Amino acid sequence: MPYIVVGAGGYADLHSIALENDATVRALHNDGSITLKASCDNCFGFLKLGVRKVNSTIQIHGEYYTLSAIENTEPSLYDSFKISVSRSAELQQK
Repeated sequence: MPYIVVGAGGYADLHSIALENDATVRALHNDGSITLKASCDNCFGFLKLGVRKVNSTIQIHGEYYTLSAIENTEPSLYDSFKISVSRSAELQQK
């Protein structure tokens, strides 16, 4: 199942993503199914999400925009994605 982690939530000091052997960061227990597809750690940015129905599926689309400097408020598209989700005919009830 795909999931999205976005961490550009207003922290004032930009810094690079921690390395796997960084002692200040707790390791993620990964069974190999989690992969980092894209990252940007040298610009401020924000994620724009949208959801729409396309025939019998739901499509989630995202666009990540960056700002090249604090003074420059013109966003630039850095990356984008689309995820299609089909709904099962039988939903499990709990």
